[in-house]
Amino acid sequence: MALQGLPCGVIRGENSDILSRDTFSEMQRRLPELEAVEVANRGHVPFLDEPAALALIKNVLDQIE
Repeated sequence: MALQGLPCGVIRGENSDILSRDTFSEMQRRLPELEAVEVANRGHVPFLDEPAALALIKNVLDQIE
């Protein structure tokens, strides 16, 4: 798999009508090391200022050194 072993994260807005919950779950199943968060009360594009989104972004960036 192309992303295996690379720092990778996905942020899903709970109310997204583009990235389904099933697809989000399948991404995690296929790439167990994927960091994934679902942001409550957001559509497809979270604001990225939510604590969970910021934590995921920081964790992924910290792995790139």
